[in-house]
Amino acid sequence: KLYISMDLGLNWTYRSAPLTNGYSLSVSQTKAQNVQVGSLNAFYSINGGIGSSWTLVNDWSEYYGSPSTKLHADLYAMASFKRTNGTEFTIINSDGGCYRSDDSLASVANISLTGLRNAEYYDVKSDPLDAAYLYAASQDQGFQRASLADNSSVIDFAQVTSGDYVKLQLSRSSLSLWSEFPGGQIYYYNDSHGALSNFDFTVPGTYKPNYGWQLPTAPVYPSTNNQIFIGGGNTSGGDGSHLMKLTAATTSPYNVTATQYLYDFKPNSGVTAIGSTSLNTSKIYVATGDGSFFYSNDSGTTWTKTANFSGPPPPFLLGTAILASKNTAGLVFFGGSGYSNPSVYKSTDGGITFTAVTSGLPSTLVYDMVYNPNETLIFAGTEAGPYVYVVSANLWYPLTGTTTPAVPYIACDYDVLRSKVHFATYGRGIWDFDITLQP
Repeated sequence: KLYISMDLGLNWTYRSAPLTNGYSLSVSQTKAQNVQVGSLNAFYSINGGIGSSWTLVNDWSEYYGSPSTKLHADLYAMASFKRTNGTEFTIINSDGGCYRSDDSLASVANISLTGLRNAEYYDVKSDPLDAAYLYAASQDQGFQRASLADNSSVIDFAQVTSGDYVKLQLSRSSLSLWSEFPGGQIYYYNDSHGALSNFDFTVPGTYKPNYGWQLPTAPVYPSTNNQIFIGGGNTSGGDGSHLMKLTAATTSPYNVTATQYLYDFKPNSGVTAIGSTSLNTSKIYVATGDGSFFYSNDSGTTWTKTANFSGPPPPFLLGTAILASKNTAGLVFFGGSGYSNPSVYKSTDGGITFTAVTSGLPSTLVYDMVYNPNETLIFAGTEAGPYVYVVSANLWYPLTGTTTPAVPYIACDYDVLRSKVHFATYGRGIWDFDITLQP
């Protein structure tokens, strides 16, 4: 509800209920009767918000057809500013970027379509076959692709489809792509460069970990297979948290089917990470919400829980991280939240025992880890910024530079064609660490 005070807050008079919960409120600096409020949608009034005088700027759904002139959903801040010449403008911040209005929200213009690193990313994947493609999964800005042929300092991404996308995987020798919508809704692209997904599959089950947000995924080897692993849910539609293998047909209608492994991880708070390796396709790793670690040596038929070990728990909404070596048998790293415990552990015997590897790493949360090709380095995205682990020195080093933003680094990817590490941040876009430029 909207109230007004004419005596600096001593007394208040009710004006109206402006049809919104009111995340944000702005008042003109030149015309006090011009009031704007925002939540899911934005409304404005030119008579001080009296009665039913509110006008809807646009419904949030209109953004997807006209992102340059329609407000995105969830408007958390609005403020009016006056130029030195006396004219006024309003800045509106939303989950989809930043807007400006020169007429008290009667019209708006999106000022963050180009040149501004403002995206909130959950995942990033480079195409190992075609250097022209980079894939990204974002909060509110959907599944995206970028052309790495663009040599500008800030590369523009194209939004393939709108919404929230969390995990990405490539299959069929990277010719096909899988993107995940929160809650285990999977969109399969038979052509990873295609404009439209070919099949929509929802992971069944009544119990899905990570608060129904990100169900962990992992590649299935050999990479020629058109399959991925996904954790959580139950193919019968009932309770339980199982590891599943999703298989997609390569011809129309491109059906996706799920094969379920028998072991139920729900007693350990569900699957939060999956690890696989091309070195041994029979070896699969699973981490769970209570910090437990499991390994299978027979392609998921039987599972063994690491004894006397409690690893890092997962962060809110996000899973933990498993990095399995492709060069050394039994070598695997396990990362997660590390504020009252180590954030990264290493096993050299396939998960039978673990030791902490945190020298040089602050007490932080490790979201993701990736090797360089010869596995001499491990890059990690953390709450404290980007880090690299030098295997020979058994030490972590920060990669933070003078321009890298102080935000969470949610995901990382090694681009084999460009010798770059792509770091996906939550709020400042994607940043690259170029190994070829290092001394």
